[in-house]
Amino acid sequence: MPYTEITGVEWRDVFDKGSRTWGTGTGKISSGTFTNDEFGAYRLYLHNRVRCAVVVRHGADETTVFNGETEEKTKEVYEELASRAKT
Repeated sequence: MPYTEITGVEWRDVFDKGSRTWGTGTGKISSGTFTNDEFGAYRLYLHNRVRCAVVVRHGADETTVFNGETEEKTKEVYEELASRAKT
């Protein structure tokens, strides 16, 4: 997604992913369309062993949540997005 479409970037130390409605889940990753009480339906790309996550709000009313293979990599991406996004 273009940086100009990002309306918010948030860091989460822990994240409740809710329930998968479409996608895949293994011991290592969870990805696809999920739903939870906070976001409703949203896109998720998560390494399950990493507790932190980045929440990106974009477009009309869309949310994508992701993390990296480690907390350090996740933090690097968060800082880059936060510095470039027009929020």
